[in-house]
Amino acid sequence: MISRSLLPGIRCLRSALRPVPVWTLSALLTPGAALGAEFDTKFSAGWSETYTDNVTASGAGGASSEWVRQLTPGVSVKGVGRHLKLAVDYRLQDISYARGSSNDSQFHQLDATANVNALNERLKFDVHVTHSQQIIDEQGTVSNSNITATSNRTNVGTISLNPGFDFRIGNYAVVNMNAGYDRVTYQSGTNPGGANKSLAIGISSGTRFNTLGWSLTSNASKDGASDATQRNVNAQLNYRVGAKTSVFASTGYENNDFQSAEQTKGSIWNVGANWQVGPRTSLNASVGNRYFSRTYSLALNHTMRRSSFSMNYNQSLQTTNSLQLGQPIFDDTGTFLVGFGVPVEQTDVFITSTWNANYALSSRRARFGLGFSQVNRESSRTQVDDVITSLNGSLGMTFPSSVSASLNALYRTSEFGLSARQDDFLSVGVSVSRRLRSDVTLNASFQRQTQSSTDSTADFTENALTLSLGFTL
Repeated sequence: MISRSLLPGIRCLRSALRPVPVWTLSALLTPGAALGAEFDTKFSAGWSETYTDNVTASGAGGASSEWVRQLTPGVSVKGVGRHLKLAVDYRLQDISYARGSSNDSQFHQLDATANVNALNERLKFDVHVTHSQQIIDEQGTVSNSNITATSNRTNVGTISLNPGFDFRIGNYAVVNMNAGYDRVTYQSGTNPGGANKSLAIGISSGTRFNTLGWSLTSNASKDGASDATQRNVNAQLNYRVGAKTSVFASTGYENNDFQSAEQTKGSIWNVGANWQVGPRTSLNASVGNRYFSRTYSLALNHTMRRSSFSMNYNQSLQTTNSLQLGQPIFDDTGTFLVGFGVPVEQTDVFITSTWNANYALSSRRARFGLGFSQVNRESSRTQVDDVITSLNGSLGMTFPSSVSASLNALYRTSEFGLSARQDDFLSVGVSVSRRLRSDVTLNASFQRQTQSSTDSTADFTENALTLSLGFTL
């Protein structure tokens, strides 16, 4: 008998999976029988008790304390075969409240990917399925955790199917054909989600053209939520200057159709260079032009023995659905991330500019990380910008006797153009862990999150203390 509290999440995930053929789900869930892959399966379970002084993330006058219990069973499956790569991470989050049992909830988190290839890797088929939770309204109650008792949260299911086929014309050319079908399903909120369809066909130079390469591509896509259509054709030349440097130039035309305050078609061009500066450093940069503005891109990566640095900048056209498909489900430590930064209340096309910079340093007993990101989304309909800037840092230490400690911090500022509102969100946490056995870990943590806004009704502060026990098998 299925618990009633499980049904909303199951229905949302089932809606997202509805267009998947039965044979595809069978290959995703039981591929070993069909493709002879070897699997590594790990089971996990967690129990935690949390005391929070503001369970609803309300202002000072409405804050209420609560004891919250969490049970988090999960499973992780990794599979590798001659024709298959599979990665599945699933977690059930069962949350119960000591005083407000009406808020008791069960949440499902899933991130599953399968990559199948055949015919000497000429035929490829990729499947990506996710199920998670996300903030509905960026200007409503926000939190980094599902513990917060709020109606400003929805279940989101996504599925992406990407078949592709490549074939060679001797050593002269390679023909590529790739299709895409993506669906996003929201359990609640005003965004209808929907299906996105895309098709890309291209031909590029083969191994015979070692110094001077070329390519011709044609792309078309249609978004199910905004009914936006994007089409473009592009021709590109690549010239290898030396063993470590190449330059490229491209030109083409785009013919888009969606709601916009300006025309959405015109000629496009792009010039740039790829430079392998050294064995540990690479630099890629370009400048171009599209109908909306001059465009730029930058990708810098530098890796040392114990540290790494990366910086990226790019501009693109994105719909609400495509933004949702790019949301991560778990971070590097396996912690679930409540989705934030996707305008669920809008079905629009956005001119998106993104900056990312990350630095990491590690030693035998210490780890340090620092990250910066800024996303500028300009609505094609209103030409108004939303800007979300984030800065995060972490520090981890390992001590003798299987003890470790960590410190993490996140600062996010959100500027909303239409409402002329700004929110500043800060989260700081510290935790101490002790490994009792190889498969059992005890953890104690403290987390403080606070928000200040030009809309005083959105201000809140929460302090939470958690004791947890984790098991792996």
